[in-house]
Amino acid sequence: MMAISTLDNALRDLRGKVFNMPVYRLLGGPSRDRIEAYTSCLGHRLEPDEVRRFSAGFRDQGYRFQKWFFTHEPSAGSTGLMKNIVLVRTLREALGMEAEILFDEFMGWDLDYALEWAKLAEPFRPYWIEEAFGGIPGQFRA
Repeated sequence: MMAISTLDNALRDLRGKVFNMPVYRLLGGPSRDRIEAYTSCLGHRLEPDEVRRFSAGFRDQGYRFQKWFFTHEPSAGSTGLMKNIVLVRTLREALGMEAEILFDEFMGWDLDYALEWAKLAEPFRPYWIEEAFGGIPGQFRA
C-alpha cells in the first residue's frame, strides 16, 4: 500500500508539473478555507498520569483531535483489553466531550477483539479506530 501511495503521489506531482498547476487545483481546488489537523501521539507513554499530561498539553496547543495508539493486543486477554479501555476513559476524562479522540491499532487485533473494544469504548465516544483488525476472527477469548 505504501508503494502504491508513493507512486500515486509521484504521478500527481508529475501531472502538476506538466500542467504547471498545484496538485490541489488538479484535485478540484480548495473546498474550505481552513482544515483542522490532529496530532499523532505515537510513542507517548500510556500511563494514565502521562496521558493526562500529554493530552492536556496538546489540547492547550489547540489540537481538538488527538490520535493515540494501543499497546495491548488480543494475546493480552481481557486484562489487556481493559488497559486499552482505561486509555480511552482517561483521555475522555482529561479532555472532556468537546475533544475528539482517535485511535490506531496497526491491524494488530482480530475482529472479535475489535468488536469487544468498540462495545466497551462506546460510552467514551471515540471519533474513530483506524486499522483495527487484520487478524483471524476468533483469536480473542475474553
